[in-house]
Parts: sequence; structure tokens; C-alpha cells
Amino acid sequence: MTVGEPCSQTSAVGVDEYTGENIVCVYLGAGGGTKWVGSVPIVGVNQVGTACDSSSGNASQTPEGLAVMCVGDEWTYGP
Repeated sequence: MTVGEPCSQTSAVGVDEYTGENIVCVYLGAGGGTKWVGSVPIVGVNQVGTACDSSSGNASQTPEGLAVMCVGDEWTYGP
């Protein structure tokens, strides 16, 4: 998988096969469908609803491999 290719599970986390960087499956609207897009570094594994430090701007993933972000000191699904 690589940036720009179609994907099927929104918020799924992957690794770009060419760059080795994190990518996330995102719905781009009716005209764009779902595609892999670049991501900030995904750090660790965290559960939605647990505490985090929003000043760090971290992105993480759930144990199921879905992207989460730290908003208001709590992990929430994103982007």
C-alpha cells in the first residue's frame, strides 16, 4: 500500500511500502472515495477514551489498528 491508493477501512493505519512512513485510510468525499494519505508519526497503542497529553499533539492507534488522536486530553478516533 502507498499514498493515493484506494483503501477499504476508514481510519486503518498502515505503512507506506515505498517510504516506510505511517499512512491512514481516509474518506475523501463522494468524488474521492477512501484512499491512503500521509500521517504524522503514529506512536504507541491506546484505547479511545483514555487520558492523553493534548499539548504533545500525538497520534496513536487502537489495539485494532485504527488511528486515534489526542483531543482535549482524551484519545478519540481520527482523523
